[in-house]
Amino acid sequence: MKKNLFVILTAAAVLFAAVTTGCESTRTVSHGISDVGYITFTSEDFDAVRVVIDDKIEFYAAVNFPDTRKIDNENNYAVKAGTHSVQVYSGDRLVFSKEVFISSQDIREIALP
Repeated sequence: MKKNLFVILTAAAVLFAAVTTGCESTRTVSHGISDVGYITFTSEDFDAVRVVIDDKIEFYAAVNFPDTRKIDNENNYAVKAGTHSVQVYSGDRLVFSKEVFISSQDIREIALP
């Protein structure tokens, strides 16, 4: 009787350990560099601008002062790496229009006139 109780308790302990640790004892995660770059805008004359990328994506962006040495990540905007048509408007006035190449994980600074 004691021998059967010992076997049952041992089996229960092994089962409990297997359930609480899970089936996977190791997990491998592999990440590559994401295929995005970033754009940021600088100007002495503008605080915010409207940005149109590839005639599809439109958003309002904050503009950094050009002499700022600190990179403000809140003012960096993620864009898929590659060549893009970028237009920047202040109100209804076009202030910048150019084809821009943005490489992966790069921050491209666009200086507005």
